[in-house]
Amino acid sequence: MSTLKRLIAELLWLGGAGVCAWFFPKTVLVIVGLGAVVTIALWRAEKSFV
Repeated sequence: MSTLKRLIAELLWLGGAGVCAWFFPKTVLVIVGLGAVVTIALWRAEKSFV
């Protein structure tokens, strides 16, 4: 039962993100872009410690 609840929650989350992306495409692009920059920066920082 927990798996079904988690699947439904994930689908609702994805649907909500899709609705936001449909109505606010520029905002979503900025958020995704910032997330990509932060991810790359963290990846490079982690790689420098190894």
